[in-house]
Amino acid sequence: MASGVIPSEGKRVLQRMIWENYNPTLKLRVFKSNTTPTNASVYSDFTWATFTGSTALTLARDVTWTITSATPSVSSYPQQTFTSSDAVAETEYGWAITDDTNALIMVMRFDSALSISSSTPSIKITPSIPLTAAA
Repeated sequence: MASGVIPSEGKRVLQRMIWENYNPTLKLRVFKSNTTPTNASVYSDFTWATFTGSTALTLARDVTWTITSATPSVSSYPQQTFTSSDAVAETEYGWAITDDTNALIMVMRFDSALSISSSTPSIKITPSIPLTAAA
């Protein structure tokens, strides 16, 4: 299973969203550095995708996240697609959700690295955040 984390700065953003009515624009990004996310991860720890079509996708505010009742529960956004027309392949290792200030809210590695190019033109991501109680 892919490894993911809500870094410390992401936890602070989520708290602000709940308690301070902070309403940032959320963006979905793909990273090409072979970086394992940690609690201390920040935006500059990652090298972001540069293939044609790798521009961060805005997660619309008026779209409802779906919450599963599994253990642990997971909040999921509808599937998003990054598409490349580049002839040269670029290897991607995962995705992240960031806010307006590039704070990392959620970072997830793919189960295995993915290559994207005109011959394998898309990466489909269903952004999700686990909803577990702190221990």
